[in-house]
Amino acid sequence: MEFYHSVKVNLDPEKIQAAMTITNLPKFCVSIYEVMFDDGSLGEINCIWGVFRIHREAINGGVRFTLPGCPNGVAWMLTTGLPPDPESVDIYCSFRGIQPDADFQEATLEFMNNWKRGLKKEFS
Repeated sequence: MEFYHSVKVNLDPEKIQAAMTITNLPKFCVSIYEVMFDDGSLGEINCIWGVFRIHREAINGGVRFTLPGCPNGVAWMLTTGLPPDPESVDIYCSFRGIQPDADFQEATLEFMNNWKRGLKKEFS
């Protein structure tokens, strides 16, 4: 299943990659409560779904985060400079399965909305 939001904020791909470190995640998304470990591209976080190992990867236009140990295989990306609106940051989250339980879907929607609010707060 996939969720998508677009946010009008003034960021370019390099700023996204510089700002979106594992350590900084709670600053941008209140659904990420604590960073317990950060080694640049690997870490561990306590978030809306529990405590998970996290991977960070710079990609074309931004960054991708994955929770490889999550039973639902959660991954999300923050990108900009791409069509259809190169002046917006796109937040894309996906997870395994097409019919997860309602609580998980609700938590994921909250996660996405918190990213949107956090980006607006920090970069508008």
